[in-house]
Amino acid sequence: MTEERFQQMIANVRSEAYENHVSFEQNLTFTYLRSKFEEKSIPLTEENMEMLHISEKGKYTKLGFILSDQYDQTLKIAVFDNEYKSSFIDRAEFGGSILKQMDDTLLFISRYNRNSSIITGMYRVDKKDYSEITLREALANAFVHRDYAMDDSILVSIYPTKITIVSPGGLKRPYSLEELESGVSSLRNKNLAAVMYRLKIIEAYGTGIPRIFGAYTNLPVKPTISTGGSSFTITLPAERDEDTTPLMRFLKDRTEFTRAELEENLNLNKSEAIAKINMLLEDGSIIKIGNGRSVRYRLKISL
Repeated sequence: MTEERFQQMIANVRSEAYENHVSFEQNLTFTYLRSKFEEKSIPLTEENMEMLHISEKGKYTKLGFILSDQYDQTLKIAVFDNEYKSSFIDRAEFGGSILKQMDDTLLFISRYNRNSSIITGMYRVDKKDYSEITLREALANAFVHRDYAMDDSILVSIYPTKITIVSPGGLKRPYSLEELESGVSSLRNKNLAAVMYRLKIIEAYGTGIPRIFGAYTNLPVKPTISTGGSSFTITLPAERDEDTTPLMRFLKDRTEFTRAELEENLNLNKSEAIAKINMLLEDGSIIKIGNGRSVRYRLKISL
């Protein structure tokens, strides 16, 4: 066994035991956790807290600390104007119960989750860059699988075309990307996962990563995962159909256009431009005006 593997085994034992230890901090409140249970019509009684391992024999566990209003490891989120992180557009830091951190993060991301549009028949269909399911699953995965024994923050970075989520702690043992996509799961924080399952934040163990990849089934971009001994990173590309997005930008401020204008603005050759025009004609988004060299195309929908 290599020294690196030996140290990883020690780290895994330490992190697996973390949620079961008695919390040093016992002066805890559970205002946010209680509100989440109330949303599901579940009473957060002392018996339920014992059953969920939030407390043991009258003492709060580290799991209780993680879920309490007093939890002190934060999530940090930042918006960058490019992939080189040359300057911030916005940033925030969220503390308290990890359930509150998750909700605060989703709310923050929603301010930068842009709409893209696709023409379908006679209508324009608006679609967010990132679906709520994808974001929720990726964040839940970060919280459920992170190593809480490490004094580090979950880091969320929003770029023009992607979001990265970095959680402290690598995988318990090496998995291939194919295994992760298929739903292979080895939980580090089993009791935390049970709480999230009870609150319907996660649907079932091992389904998060497959659901994330499933959201990109019909898109030209795919999520990526990278992992090391001390971190797990998932990158979510914007869920855009890159073939139609430039076209929508071209059509946005026009009521009519010619094939030559389409070629010039989208850097297309003649056959590519004709193919896009035929697609728009077939689904009824445009009509043909005139003939020969004077032919133009008029939009039948308002963009």
